[in-house]
Amino acid sequence: MREILGKRIEFGGEPHRGWLPLGASTPSPTSKRIATLDLRVFSADGGFLLEWKSRDTDDSGDLWYSILDEALAAARESFGVAEADWTVPSSSPF
Repeated sequence: MREILGKRIEFGGEPHRGWLPLGASTPSPTSKRIATLDLRVFSADGGFLLEWKSRDTDDSGDLWYSILDEALAAARESFGVAEADWTVPSSSPF
């Protein structure tokens, strides 16, 4: 297992994407919010699960990857996590 505890992440701010009728006004970007996340990558079902859970908002989720490097790359892309940010708990086999 690898984990990052207490990572501050900004969610939201995405602009509208998609079709709008002619003459329609463009919707505002989604609202922004800051969340304090605990992230974990661990072995699951023959692959690796990237899991995140907020300490102070309702944001949470998980994604499955076939190899560890894919899970770590997804964390980097989605949450700005650098390789050096991860810790390996002493009881972890990774």
